[in-house]
Parts: sequence; C-alpha cells; structure tokens
Amino acid sequence: MRVASRKNRPNASPENILYELMLYTEWNQESDAVRSLYKCGDKGSSFYRIFRPWDYFKKCESLLDEVGNLQNSLLGWNFAIGDVGTVLAILQDSLLEIRTPRDDFSSVVGKATVARDSCQQWRRLCWSPDCSMLALAFSNGAVNFYDLFGSNLFNIPPPSNNKESQIWNPEHSLAGMFFISARDKNQKWPFELILVDYGGNLRSYNISPTEGFVEFHRYSFSKGGVSAVSWDPFHNLLIVSSAPEHKYTDLKRESLGWGISAWRLLNDQPFYRLAVPSAEDIAKVEARRGIVSWVSSFYSSTAFSVVFKMVLSPNGQHLACLHTCGTVSVWLMPSLRLHGLWNLRDQPNFDVQPDNVKKKTRASQLEDFYPVDISWWAEQKVIIARRNGAVSVCELNELRNMLG
Repeated sequence: MRVASRKNRPNASPENILYELMLYTEWNQESDAVRSLYKCGDKGSSFYRIFRPWDYFKKCESLLDEVGNLQNSLLGWNFAIGDVGTVLAILQDSLLEIRTPRDDFSSVVGKATVARDSCQQWRRLCWSPDCSMLALAFSNGAVNFYDLFGSNLFNIPPPSNNKESQIWNPEHSLAGMFFISARDKNQKWPFELILVDYGGNLRSYNISPTEGFVEFHRYSFSKGGVSAVSWDPFHNLLIVSSAPEHKYTDLKRESLGWGISAWRLLNDQPFYRLAVPSAEDIAKVEARRGIVSWVSSFYSSTAFSVVFKMVLSPNGQHLACLHTCGTVSVWLMPSLRLHGLWNLRDQPNFDVQPDNVKKKTRASQLEDFYPVDISWWAEQKVIIARRNGAVSVCELNELRNMLG
C-alpha cells in the first residue's frame, strides 16, 4: 500500500491534469491478513443462513448480498484525513498510525495496537471536526476512540443484541459514521456521533474527549436495511440509500428508482423527518407513470442494483453515487434531481487496464472495471477508483478522464 502526492505542473492546460506521483511511504500487508480478506462474507453468510433458514426462500439478490459482493473485494486498510489534510490516520491489520504533513507524512505522531477484525473491509474510520478524537468502528458495530497521540479515550460497545454473538452479522456493520455539532446544547458535549448500520438502525451519542459518551437517541430508517449513508452539513440532511420499492425500479432518472432519500435533522422527537422525496414529489411521479407503467413495473426485468457509496462534493452542490451494477450517478443537492447517470459501458475508457495488471479474458474481466470508490477532486471533478486498480479524475458533464 502506498501514500502518494499529486502535484499540478504550471503548464497544465485547463482541459487536462498533468501530474507527478511521489512515493512517501510504503507498507507490506501481512500474508495471513491477505489470505483471510475474502473469507469474511462467505463464512458469515453461511452461518447466518443456518440460523435463519427462511432466507433460502427469499430472492437470490438482496441488499446485503449486493453490497457484500463489492465490500468483500476491497482491501482491509482504512485511511482518514482530518481538517483538510492536517492529520492522517492509517488503519492497518492490527495497527493504527497517526501522521501529520510534517516531513511529507513520514513522521508518526501517534500509534496504537487495535484488535484484529476478521472482516476488515467493514471497518470505518472518522475524525472529529477539531481532530481531537478519532473514531474507529469495527465490523460488529463497536466503536473505539483515540486522541491525536493514539491513546485510547473510551469505547462504545456493540449493540446489545450483538454482544454475545460469535457469528458475524453484516447488519451490525456500519454503513455510515459521522461527527456533527451537538444538538443537545449542554456545553459538556461538544459533538454528536451518528452511527447507522446496514440493518437500517441509527444510534446517536453525545461525545466529549474528557467526559466520554452518553446515548442521545435511536431511530430506524428501513426494515429492509440501508446500503449507504452520507451526511450533508450544508443543508442539515442525512442522505440514505436503501433498496427501492419494486414499483419504482424502472424510474432510473429519479432518486425514488434507486432508493435514495434525504432526511432533515430535528432537535426534538422524532429527530428525523423525510425531506426528499416529499409527498408532493411522490404524487407527481405517480401521475406521470400512469396505470400502464404501474402494471408493467411488476414484470420489469431490470437487474437488482443499489447505491453502495455516496460522497458529497466540497461545496455541497452535488452528490456522487456508485451503484452495485457498475453505474455512476451524480445528483443535485438538496433536491436530489439527477445531474448525470452513466452505465458502465457509457463511462469513457472504463476498460483501461493499469500497466501492472495482467490482461484477462473478456468474460471474467467486466466486473474488474466496476467502480469501487469515489471522491472529489474539485466541485466539478470526481475521482473514480476501479476494482482493477485504475484511478481517473473525471469532469462531471461527460465523465471524461482528465488525467494526462
């Protein structure tokens, strides 16, 4: 694994980004960890279904199956940048390192040994806004907190129904973890931590580096679970993705068709209110569809697909999404109106292979080009990483790669 910097050259044109890669630090993963990376999903799923035999009678595709297929193909390490690059946390197999930009991130200012997790790909890492705390979530839903020097401050245990279980259940892993300003105006608690698991359950805690934590409230978004969550501080919204209702699955240019919704945060009960789609939005969609399309949706052959990753743009104007079918979509915020949607084959040069990747047969190659991670280079440019290791910086209008 590598941490690299990217440097624009003075003569770079506005249409292309010329860059230079510089290697700062390199690590080698432990061989045992690499061998065990892809066993998590299969092992957990088989045991899980033994104790829940009715799962065999459900549709082959499910929300967690779709997310797990991609999640289990990722590397198990995590990186978290705090306060616009002033601090970097690197979560390895069983070691947590904290670095700063001094000496090009070569100096380690904090270090901690962490418990091994058999499902490393399902861990999460997040800095508090002032970088006084680093939250590390394990695959069972437990969250540990560390200061800038790697000292363990306190720990939030996993959900009560998961404490004694020896069987990993993906529903307890976190789909999203966010620090926000405390809604409780007690100055004792500077932050609120929101945890949303794949089962659709939300836990909220008031957090302080000196006082620890106290539970604030709980909430449930969807009985069918959620596939991705994103926090929008510009509009005070929690963006949630879940499996869409079957009657809307043919509406691929509407957020309803992908199960994407926006929830406004409230200071009092019930703490969350559905903002998008509104009742008016749903009524308009139903009116446009009519009885013919309503009936035809029950016979739709559209493949099951969900959004598994969502990232808000730097200025909060766009939301970039990755879909389990390989599609990339961008939505306008806060309305969740579609800006652009590109199926895998519509993405320019989607099948370009990195130089160090061996060529494969076409049949086995297509899924290797699926996007697995997305971030923002600037408000009008997205960074897309694919399963085969290819990375591109693309402009929003046509998703054209600008790296040259």
